Amino acid sequence: MLRRLMIACTVGGAVLVCMVGASARTASATTGVDPLQRVSVRILDGRIIVSPKRVERAVTIWFRVVNKGTKKHNFLVSGLKTKPLGPGQVDHIVLSFEDRGNFGYRCALNCDPRVMRGSISVFSGLGE
Repeated sequence: MLRRLMIACTVGGAVLVCMVGASARTASATTGVDPLQRVSVRILDGRIIVSPKRVERAVTIWFRVVNKGTKKHNFLVSGLKTKPLGPGQVDHIVLSFEDRGNFGYRCALNCDPRVMRGSISVFSGLGE
């Protein structure tokens, strides 16, 4: 009888260890760091250079905006904008595009609106 009790406890303990290990693996697989894509934005006095101009949908996009010009400039994309940046200053915009398509960006401070604008293309990495 003591032997049967020992076997039952051993089997029960093994099942418990398996269940805890499986739930730990499931939790770590579903809770991770969101993907991050970096986009470099350089503002000169006569143009804006954005690289890359194609980003993935539903991914966190980190725009690093640097004013390489001699005047104050800012950067606007998807309703968000940087503070006015003096020469050599840096600011960031973090966002996620939920829809596919082309989204405009521009400079609105000391800029020629015909030239200092463009669009960023958002694609779906899942083939949707």
